Amino acid sequence: MFSNKKNPLVDNRLPNAVSLEDAERALAELRRTGGVDMDRFLGEIEPERLLASPVGPTASCLTLDDLESCSASDFSPQQIPPHLLECEDCRQALHVYKAVKERVLQTSAGFGPVVWVEADAIELTGATVEFGLKLKTPGNVSLAPPTVSVLGVFDEVSCDVDLVESDALVGSIYNARCSARPSAALMQKLGAGMEFCDWLQVSGTTQAGQPFKASDLVRFHVRRKTFAQGQ
Repeated sequence: MFSNKKNPLVDNRLPNAVSLEDAERALAELRRTGGVDMDRFLGEIEPERLLASPVGPTASCLTLDDLESCSASDFSPQQIPPHLLECEDCRQALHVYKAVKERVLQTSAGFGPVVWVEADAIELTGATVEFGLKLKTPGNVSLAPPTVSVLGVFDEVSCDVDLVESDALVGSIYNARCSARPSAALMQKLGAGMEFCDWLQVSGTTQAGQPFKASDLVRFHVRRKTFAQGQ
């Protein structure tokens, strides 16, 4: 659930980003007072080992390499590590990793405002599925109805958006009501009771015409199959 605290992206009291000079001064202070040979410590850091280390509390947790591979948006449900279904720490780490990666790419491509998306778990049946999303933007940003998709899971998604709250400090919060029909090909492959995770993609424009993209890692549960054999 989104918080009503002040949005740091529009809080002018925040300090500027740390500069290289700031980093050098901090490192010099650590060399002087830290009681640790900082140059030796930094020299012994092995990037390969760090990338292969779990980001969560267990040995089964995802590594940074896993986060990179799982942040792609074109995988099938069978490619998602089963560990994600049982580990909230790894789901959160993957969500943050993808959000940061997307924002860097969008900034370099000249995209508009940051948009966050939050989706609850979705139950799949052979019939039309109804589910809700929350969208949040910094400041008073008006969104046009977005496009919602989950590649390989839904054939088509329709979506209506209502503004819930708009505040210059807190930001704007929208509720989205979505209706979608699961892919018949996918439902034929999945058994009742099966669970998996996949990326829900949201894209669109603001009322001012600025494009945006966002995503959330969603848990899916197959409740039952209603497609006839061969349909």
